Amino acid sequence: MGEVAGLDSVIERPESHIWDRDDLFRNHPEEFARLSQEMKILKEEQGMEVFLVIYSSLIGEKPDPLSKRCHDAWLGERNDGFVIVLSFYDAMFGVLGRSQPLYNNYFIEEGVLPRVSDSRVNEIQEEAFILSKQEESEIEQMEVFIMSFTEKLRERLEVARIGDSSKDNYHFMAWTALVLLVGWLSFKGISRLMGVVNKRASKSYLFPDFAVLERLQAPYGGGKSGVTDFEKP
Repeated sequence: MGEVAGLDSVIERPESHIWDRDDLFRNHPEEFARLSQEMKILKEEQGMEVFLVIYSSLIGEKPDPLSKRCHDAWLGERNDGFVIVLSFYDAMFGVLGRSQPLYNNYFIEEGVLPRVSDSRVNEIQEEAFILSKQEESEIEQMEVFIMSFTEKLRERLEVARIGDSSKDNYHFMAWTALVLLVGWLSFKGISRLMGVVNKRASKSYLFPDFAVLERLQAPYGGGKSGVTDFEKP
């Protein structure tokens, strides 16, 4: 993305998930790597992307529009990930960039919704800030904030994932029960039909006993014979 109205251009999507504008981590490579790895793991485990933008001065642009520009460039409006902008001009201050259309349910008819509600995200952000304020150095504050934010976010995503899995299991069980019921009814119907067939096949017709006289020296020659049809008309 190029420069907009005299503002600094947004860099390409950082592979480290961190844009250290003023090189605040220059003497803390281990902490930088740890924060980067934490956000990468969140992406691998939950499919949630979080980026961190850090700089010491907000002269020329406020954090909110910067977070939106970064989110547009790196994630897009249908992505429920976040861009965290932290500043240390006086004390640590930051905002959470997210897709406003997505979190305002603009895409609900398309079935595209955030996995964590907007109110819950705000709670997670506030809790992370409260914990980070207890630290003294800027690096420690950033580390505590990111670790707390990603941990709480991971917990909520796991709850959402289990909820979706439970729904899938419920639907599977419902369909299984329906299939079993149809199968049982079909078996019962076939068994009933076979019973009728067997019952018909097992019927026997016996001739009654009666006396037949001798005729022309032939035993039983004096009787009469006939044919009886047992089929229904």
